[in-house]
Amino acid sequence: MPLSPVTGSRPGSPRRGHRRARAAGGRRARQATPVTIDALRRMIDASDPDTVIGSRDRVALVLGLALMGRRSQLVALELADLTETPDGLKVLIRASKTDQDARGAIIAVPPGQHPDTDPVRLVHAWRARLTQHGITEGRLLRSVTRHGRLGASLSADAVSDLVRPQPSVPGCPTRARTARTACGPVAPPRPTGGAPR
Repeated sequence: MPLSPVTGSRPGSPRRGHRRARAAGGRRARQATPVTIDALRRMIDASDPDTVIGSRDRVALVLGLALMGRRSQLVALELADLTETPDGLKVLIRASKTDQDARGAIIAVPPGQHPDTDPVRLVHAWRARLTQHGITEGRLLRSVTRHGRLGASLSADAVSDLVRPQPSVPGCPTRARTARTACGPVAPPRPTGGAPR
């Protein structure tokens, strides 16, 4: 039986039947509550900007929220994908779920009003730290060992771990603590992003 050109599943598949049954019963897929700016600031306060891992975590949290993208897009960013401009940052998102041809999209990210949640300042500081370690190309976000050694990349699951281990942060429900909601609403790349205030 051929696959449906719309859903990619077989017309009579159990998965589609299950979704229809849930919809008929008035149930929809759960959506996690977005992380508030206040909760983001508390998460940032819990990281140490003087350490490699703390500096990286701040960039991941703030830039992720500013881009309003998916964790897979965040960890796929290359250093060359981010350009500093007089107006902030221009970030190239190379592909997304809604960009099947991988044409890419440029997102403009303005500076934030608060230094700790300013994606432009944090990215600049992170670049400088990477340069100190001899890294001037490749992935923006990287794994960090307990001894402060940088790896070649960071996994999408690791981005989730930046948020999940902090259930005590006020204003951020446990159910909301996923990388996707921490990085902003689930949405395709937009021409203009927004900096956390």
